[in-house]
Order: sequence, then structure tokens, then C-alpha cells
Amino acid sequence: MGDPIDLTALIDETRANAGPQFVSARVEAETEARGFLDEHAGAMTAPMVSQLGRTLNRHSWGTGIRFNRFRPGLSEPLVNHMVRDLDRFNSVTNRMWRADENDALEELDRVLKEPSYLPGAGQLYPTTLLYLRFAPRMSIWFKGVDAGLAAVSTYTSHLRSEGVAGYLDFCERAFELQEQYGLQPQELDAVLSEAQRRSVEVSAAEKDRASTPTITRAAFEFLQELAENNTKEWFAANRSRYEADLRDPLAAVLEEVAARYVRGLDPKLNTQVKRDEVLARINKWAPDAAYYTYYWGAFSRAKKQEDSQLYVNVQADYLHYGIFLGSASLEQRTQLATNVDLLGSGFIDLLHHQVPDLAWDQDDLDFVEIDTLDDLANWANGPNPHVRRILEPNHPLVGSPELVDDIGHVFLMLYPMAAITWGEMPAVELPESPEEELRPEYSFDDLVAETGLPAERLEEWLELLRGEKRAGLFFGPPGTGKTWVAERLGRHLAGVTGETTTVQFHPSFSYEDFIEGLRPVMDGQTLGYEIRAGVFKNFCDDARGKEGDFVFVVDEINRAELGSVLGEVMMLIEYRNRTVPLPYSQESFSIPKNVVLLATMNTADRSLALVDFALRRRFHAIRMPPDRDVLQGRFGADGELAILMFDLVQDFVSDPDFAPGHSYWMTADPSAEALDRIWRFELRPYLEEYWFESRTRLDELDAAVQTLLGEGV
Repeated sequence: MGDPIDLTALIDETRANAGPQFVSARVEAETEARGFLDEHAGAMTAPMVSQLGRTLNRHSWGTGIRFNRFRPGLSEPLVNHMVRDLDRFNSVTNRMWRADENDALEELDRVLKEPSYLPGAGQLYPTTLLYLRFAPRMSIWFKGVDAGLAAVSTYTSHLRSEGVAGYLDFCERAFELQEQYGLQPQELDAVLSEAQRRSVEVSAAEKDRASTPTITRAAFEFLQELAENNTKEWFAANRSRYEADLRDPLAAVLEEVAARYVRGLDPKLNTQVKRDEVLARINKWAPDAAYYTYYWGAFSRAKKQEDSQLYVNVQADYLHYGIFLGSASLEQRTQLATNVDLLGSGFIDLLHHQVPDLAWDQDDLDFVEIDTLDDLANWANGPNPHVRRILEPNHPLVGSPELVDDIGHVFLMLYPMAAITWGEMPAVELPESPEEELRPEYSFDDLVAETGLPAERLEEWLELLRGEKRAGLFFGPPGTGKTWVAERLGRHLAGVTGETTTVQFHPSFSYEDFIEGLRPVMDGQTLGYEIRAGVFKNFCDDARGKEGDFVFVVDEINRAELGSVLGEVMMLIEYRNRTVPLPYSQESFSIPKNVVLLATMNTADRSLALVDFALRRRFHAIRMPPDRDVLQGRFGADGELAILMFDLVQDFVSDPDFAPGHSYWMTADPSAEALDRIWRFELRPYLEEYWFESRTRLDELDAAVQTLLGEGV
């Protein structure tokens, strides 16, 4: 759990943000609503109900009047839902407004326990009526304030289905809170809604931190404080920080690196990520000694303190990873120094190309230049040789999930040097992907059914892709189904004789991965290099001369440096009858006419305008915005709450390149509880980036979503 919410500070902050007219404006609106109900309860028309909802939503926030106190609760869409049976609505309202307290509570109990009795009313509308009659003894009750009260007190949340018993318990505890903190009844829902929002934010942050295999700034901050307070007493008081911010993240990173790279690289390496195996100790061995002010782990064949290491080390002011030979024996270092020719003449150039910012040093930060194999031999013969990548705490890889892949890439490139110290140079072979089983025909009806898109739209796209320009770029914000649709279009185009494959671009993706490049291989005891084809060249070669369409899907094409990755392919996408010589093999290369290239682009990550114009004009640009009709087709009448939530979010997010797509709502369970989880753990964290400098707007949407879901329409 996170730190408890400081309710006094939260109340002060809410009052400061709300402004001096906050309570008085709400009192005025409530007084007006009471007068309206005294006159019209039991005999309202639908427009009159909308007017009542607008009055109850009116309040002051900051310096202006707003109409979002409960939005979207009591707003027109929900009012329209409530008044479908206008006679029932008037009957319920009349009894709750004019009957004695016991009869009103009896009616409330039925509304709460039987959602179909007054659809759309939820908890908010009926409890607002009782609040207007009996405040401060009775309060407005909906999911957001219920969870907020549980977050700041020992109150246990109640479900709507518990009826009046749960409501009265909430009212009793809420009244105690008002008395204890001097809250006005008009302030209570604002304070508790904010408490609920903050508790969700803390829980989501903790979940994200626990599940992300990366190292964050918190690790450096812990080590910096440890250096200033290096005592057993301080460490004991901060052990939970050590575990959460340093030990566990490093262990997770090392385990992920082992799983993705190291275990397949060399089965003789120790990859048991636990203390005294891969992980080091932070406490010194002497009984009265303090703690190391750094923390590390390493993969080695023998005891890591006595062997060559592929290591990761977190210092107080930087992170570094690579190969450390200072722990290796003199014999091992000499073996590398005298056998550098096994690496081959191109090894240094390859390192400079693949990992250009490596630091070569001796005796910790005595840096040397390595331009030749002789330089490398002299470095290996020196004291405590390191070769490593060094990242300061503000480096973009720190805190990023891409850190694992960068560490793995560095290990792959440096491994041949470590292998020489162990007296061998095993070849590294990438495992081949198993062949896919033959697929049955993926019909047009299958395509329509799985994408949920109109048949006319899909037919138009297929006609485009079967024409002269056999490339399509699907662009739109996250969650619009770009990859899903592209892959299924590919399956339909490929039929039973063609093939499809998908590759995701990322910042480290290179021309060598895509077209061709040099890769290290062993010839006996000598390291050499061979030209190895990349994924797209292999795909084109497989398609050449065969029947059927071969569809190559590039997911998130704008995450790579496209000019560097694509090279001459940019021209060949358009001119299928041309060939060009490739730079490494000098082979003539072309893209067969039966190859269809589909790509997806997340417009929230990089604007379409920033993608090279020469590339864009070679693709059919297919916009994929958030699509309400897809949701409607998926859920029908069962997904009304999901569609209301979708509409609400789209109304708030005005930027078409950032509005979250319909896929976020494509859940098997469109209940209020499931949608609440989608909001808290997917949509809200995503929108925090969009509204980074406009937090108030996010808070307004958060309150609106919680109100909507609290109604459980």
C-alpha cells in the first residue's frame, strides 16, 4: 500500500482550488432545486427533469460557474435514460420527496436493490433527493465518494445491492468525518472524490512499478542517501526502499536479460538470479562493517568475483553495464590480449557501428581509445579493464522498458571477448521460428466479423491494396485496432497460398535487421563475419516467383529511424520493376509485385507530418479514428455503459491524434466494475501524458467517469 492520504492537506488543497464561492454557489443551487422539487415533484416532464439535473450540476470552481458537479451524472444522456418510463420516475420522485423518512428510505431500498425499477437512476439521483431533504445526516452516495471514504477512514465500502443498510452506514461515517474535519455538506462529495482519485493513482503507480523490468531514478536516490547515512540503523529503517527501489528492480532486469539473451547465448553461464549467484550482496562481510554504496549482478561461468563478467552495476550517480575483466584471472586476461586476432579485423569497426558510445577504461574511469586490435590487447593487459555503457540518471533508457533490450544488445556484441578469456569461441545461432501450419481460407465474411468495420470500407481498402501501389499506412491514436485490422487484411489478401508476417519497429531496429548486415561466425577457432539477410529481404526472397500475396506488416513504423532502416527499400516500395545493388552483398535486390507492405503508426507517438514525405507518398494513408460504431456492433444493447463512457472520453479529448480508441472498451465484460479497471489501469495513465500540463482537465474527466460508473447504468 502507498502512504496514507493526508486528509487535512487534501481538504485545504480542494478548498484552495475550488475558490471562495464554492460552498455558497452549491448552497444556492441546492436551494433552487429544493424549491423546484417542492413545486413539481411527481409531475415533471422530461425537459423539467433535465432542468433539475442542470441545476444540481451547477457550482463554482476556481473563478467561474460550471455545470459538472456530478457530470455525467444528472446530465442529459442519463436523464433521458431515467425518464423513459416517466410515470415511474415521477412516482419514485414524489414518494422520496414528499413521504415521511421511513417511506422514503423504503423506496430508496428498492431503487438500489432493483436497478431495473428505475433504470439510469443509480445511487446518485435517489440519494441526492434524501440529501436535499435531510443533510447533513444523509449524504449523496455514489461509487466515487464511497471509495473515497474507504481511502481516508476505516469505513468498509458497500455495494449498491446492499440497499439502505449500506447507504445508512455510509451516511453515519460521512457525518462523523464532517464533524471531525469541519466540512460543510456541500464540500463532502468533492473531497471524497479527490481522495478516491488519489488512492487509485497510488495503487496504479505501485502496480506499474512492481511489474516493469527496469531501473528507475529511485535506485540512485536510495544509494545517494545510503552514502550519506551508511549505518545499520538507517538501512534497517529503509529496508523496504532498498527492496522496492533497488534490489527487486535489478533482479527483474537481470532475469529478463537472462531469459531473452543470456541463456541462449551461453548455457555454461550461471543465470540463477539470486543472492550469491548472479546477484551480489549489498552488505559487507565484516560483522561491524556498513554497506556498499552500489549494487550489482553479473553472469559468469565461475564465481563472479573471480571470473570474466557480463554485469550490470547501479552506482549512486550512474548505471553501467558491459564486460568487467578486472575480476578475471591474469591468465584469462593474457589469453584475450594474445588472441585478439581471433576476433577478426572488423570487430572494432563493428562495435563502433553497433554500440558507438561504449566506454573503454582501466582502473575505473581511466578511459582509453580503442581503434585497433592492438589497442584492445593493451587494454586487456592493463589494470581492471572495463568496457561498458554508462548511463546517467536522466538518460532516456533509465526507467524505460527498453533498458533490458539495450543491456542484452551490449552483452551480445561484447560476448566474443569474454568467450576468448574462457578459452573458446562458441558460435551464436539465432533459433529458427517454427513453420506455421497451413491456414484455412480467411474469407471476406471472416474479415468483416473480426474487425467490426463496414464491408464497404474494407472492400475499398482491399481494392487499393490490390492496385499498383501495394502499400498501406494505417495511422491513428492508440487503441483504434490498427495492427489488428492490418494483420487480418493481410490474412485475407494472402489467402491459402500466400503468407503473412509481422515485425515491430523500435529505436534499436537497424538496416542490418531489416535488409542485410554483418554477423559474427566461427571458423574453427577464428572469429569471422558473414553477410546475413534481414527479415524483409528473407521475406521477399521467399515470395519471389510464388503464387498468392505475401503480406509484410510493420507495427509502429514511426518508432524507428526510417531513413536508416529502410535504405533503398524506400524507392523499391513504389518501383517494383527496379533492382538495386545491396551495400554488403552487392546482390541485386527488388521487391516482388506480390509483396504487400502494411504499416501502422501511432499518431500519439509522433505526428504523421514527421514521417518522411518520400515514404508517406508511397503508401495509401488510411486513417483509423476511434469508432463508436465498432463498439455498438460489438455490444449491442448490452454495452450502453461502455458506449456512454466512450462518448464521455471522446468529448473531453479534443485532439484526434491522441483520443483513445475503441479497443480500450472491447472487453468481454462491459460491467461498471470492468470498465472501472479499464479506466484506472489503462485509460487514465495514458491520458496523464496528454494532459501533463492541464491536470485540472484530467481531474474533471476522472470525476465524470467515476460518477458515470458509479451509477452502474
